[in-house]
Amino acid sequence: MAKTITFDELKEKCPELTRKQVKALRDRGLHVHQMTINQAEDVRDAYLEIAFSDDENAVLDELPNSRATELFKIILSKTHGSPDQEKNLSTSGDDTQTATE
Repeated sequence: MAKTITFDELKEKCPELTRKQVKALRDRGLHVHQMTINQAEDVRDAYLEIAFSDDENAVLDELPNSRATELFKIILSKTHGSPDQEKNLSTSGDDTQTATE
């Protein structure tokens, strides 16, 4: 009998995506910093598909939509930093972001 995966286990497991994974999403047109409200669920679902196994995503599909959004926010925070960290980025003269103190 297969072990049942719980939401709390998924929450605990939430990974930080690698740069390669984020670039692959961006290449698909799914960039979290440039998404429109109409793309939000597609971006969320793509992040979850990369972050979790097929079995774990099957569990997610049976949970309330708000739970998937909660996990997405955790992954975003781990992958891209907190909003406080992001506001400490400034743009250099060539439009690249650099950290400021």
